[in-house]
Amino acid sequence: MKIVLNPDIDKPSALRVAYDRAFKEATELYIASAYLTEWNASHPLNTVCKRVLFVVGTDFGLSRKKAMLEVLRWIPRAASFLFKAVPRNQLPGGFHPKVVFWKSKSGEHYCVLGSSNLSKAAFSDNYEANVVLHISKAQFDQLASWLATVPSVPISRDWIRHKYKEASLAKLKELGGPSKLSAHFAFKSGLAYAERIQKRRQQQAVFKKLANKIRSQLRHCADRELSDRDFWVWFWQSWANKAQNWRFQGKGLEISGKSAEWHQACQALLAILDSAPSVREDELDHAVSEQLNRLAKLHNPVRGAWFTEMLCHFLPDQYPLKNAPVQRWLQKNHYRGSRGLTFGQRYVELAGQLRAALTSHPGGARNLAELDTVIWLQTRK
Repeated sequence: MKIVLNPDIDKPSALRVAYDRAFKEATELYIASAYLTEWNASHPLNTVCKRVLFVVGTDFGLSRKKAMLEVLRWIPRAASFLFKAVPRNQLPGGFHPKVVFWKSKSGEHYCVLGSSNLSKAAFSDNYEANVVLHISKAQFDQLASWLATVPSVPISRDWIRHKYKEASLAKLKELGGPSKLSAHFAFKSGLAYAERIQKRRQQQAVFKKLANKIRSQLRHCADRELSDRDFWVWFWQSWANKAQNWRFQGKGLEISGKSAEWHQACQALLAILDSAPSVREDELDHAVSEQLNRLAKLHNPVRGAWFTEMLCHFLPDQYPLKNAPVQRWLQKNHYRGSRGLTFGQRYVELAGQLRAALTSHPGGARNLAELDTVIWLQTRK
């Protein structure tokens, strides 16, 4: 254990050194801070870091929009990066941790824990006490599991601009009440939600009966026991079968699907589905992001509509469809995604956005597959 005190005449930048060490050697990095008022994007994250979860509090409006935008600029494009805010109204108490923990390139685990929030004063003039600890893998997993369960929403430029109200500088000293963090999403009243949701539930029930057969065919194709063409013919016959009617989306796949490298898509989907029962949600998000990025690099044409529909069928509580109505609805609600993300990063961010929208169960929706049909009604011309 190493004690890091501030101010320290002999080691004035000791806390900064501890953070830089994390950025330099982490392959997995987790950051949690009660508030964020300063972020220096000039301290880069190493290129081998593949997973980052960064969670900040919103109590009293103390976290600053400018600092959040700096984090968005800092986000590495190669990593699975989740930048999230904790809405005050989703917790019985406050969000008050100050912790950074990481897994190093050598497989060791470390933690910086103490009094310092992510503020300029914490790294300079404030009296702060922190410790740098070498921790076990079990302790690292315990911290990661704990942080992954905190209710949170993805931070994007739209969210910063339209959903978060920071306290004025004059009021920062007053701490006069909780921030007005908006988790509100506009849903029109009077639409036939119940009818559409019931239809979607029927589709989900049909898929549930077919799921084992579909998964078996996915594996045959992934193992090259079934050719890409034969898989496509079989899948299309099932998916387009109006008597079964489990298909969520409209036309388009019949064109792109004919020439797709289906074994690539099946391998990616099974990698996710096989790991889903035994990993945390943030770990599964990481796997989804990596597999989608791999398919994007291969220019596989079914990584969008088909792949996200399959995820939504198999994991409807966690993953949504990626389609035009969802994008229009997010734009209308001033909650567009962050710019410059990879294909996989953007989809995982979308999943987080729609999980946040689902918390109020709009139209009676119980999962993201049902929320999709509610959104479709919202955006129908």
